[in-house]
Amino acid sequence: DVLAAVAADQQRQRHVLEHRALGQQARVLEDHADLAAERRHVAALDLGQVLAADQHLAAGGAGQQRGQAQQRALAGAGRAGEESHLALAEGEAPCSAFEILSHLRDGVEALSQQAAVGDGGARPAPDVVASVIADLAEQLRTGRSRGRPCGLRCIDKRMSGLLPGELVVLAGRPGMGKTGLARAIAHGFAVRNPDMQAAFFGLEMGPEEMSYRALSAITRDLGHGVEYRQMIEGPLHPDDMAMVDRAQAHVPVNLILVDSPGLGLDDLRRRVWGLKRKGPVGLIVIDYLQLMRKPNIRGLNEASLIGEITRGLKQLARQAECTVLLLSQLSRKVEERADKRPQLEDLRDSGHIEQDADFVLMAFREAYYRERGRPADASADYDLRTALVDRRMEVITLKARRAAVGSDLQTYHAEYDHIAD
Repeated sequence: DVLAAVAADQQRQRHVLEHRALGQQARVLEDHADLAAERRHVAALDLGQVLAADQHLAAGGAGQQRGQAQQRALAGAGRAGEESHLALAEGEAPCSAFEILSHLRDGVEALSQQAAVGDGGARPAPDVVASVIADLAEQLRTGRSRGRPCGLRCIDKRMSGLLPGELVVLAGRPGMGKTGLARAIAHGFAVRNPDMQAAFFGLEMGPEEMSYRALSAITRDLGHGVEYRQMIEGPLHPDDMAMVDRAQAHVPVNLILVDSPGLGLDDLRRRVWGLKRKGPVGLIVIDYLQLMRKPNIRGLNEASLIGEITRGLKQLARQAECTVLLLSQLSRKVEERADKRPQLEDLRDSGHIEQDADFVLMAFREAYYRERGRPADASADYDLRTALVDRRMEVITLKARRAAVGSDLQTYHAEYDHIAD
């Protein structure tokens, strides 16, 4: 009897240990749609890649059906695992906890293999080279660069246009005109690439205020500028109103203004894929990084959370085959120096931003600091210098993966939010 009791106790202890191992190593996703596999032994199976592949395939009809089928399979595996877990807890499981874990592991691995699209993007090197040669030949024939133009020197000349898959960071202190520059880039891109959508996600400025500025810039191009502040304050002179009506016809239909306060990375992904269902997306503008909702990840500091966003934006640019133009603030360290020209280290949380960006541009206006730092006994030479740089915007390229760093001058009329070469 004693030996039998000891054997029974050992059997109970083994079941308890198996039950604890199951609880530690296999979890069912909270929404029953995904499977967070065995955290220690199945963590190597990257479910994130499976779901990312599903999202990428969702752009096409067949891919969408396949992605939905795989998600249903994951949900089914999760429910099966949960049922087995409950059955084990109640002493009714037909197999041991470790057999259940093995079954879950095999199921997830099979789904990961099924999610592979063709050869996973692998191409023989000669095929890639042939594609590059064909692209170069097309550039020679048309006389146009591979990048998509926007009409501004700092983009078209310095960067040879905007390329899909790139993350471009545009930074500056308040008052430098970075939002105006981003708006001009988006507007010029939409005009010169009518077959592609350009979406402007404004976290700080709504579509109505953006439209005032766009109309004002267009009226100046048409030869009779109407200041955007006059439009906001109203009422306009009849001649000005006629010019604004005329400017309306020059607003590109493929420029999409999105009011998006509190935008998060997941929200942005969903909206971009929604736009792609309507047609090609060539440019995404986000104004600006520090206003984006941070990912809910415990244990990460502010800089690391910013890094999660920039890394996700770079991935989105490649998956959606578009350029992402990301605006960013600069730290106050700029104001403490005699030379106010920005530097890479002035980027807030600069390490992650600099690492993920293909280009880093800085907007700088000397006139802004000269006007605010004018001495009470300023000389005529001081005022003359201020007048000379009043309309000058310097766009400084501090990082460029496929171009030379340097500086480009643009003309900036702040009252019209108008930027040109």
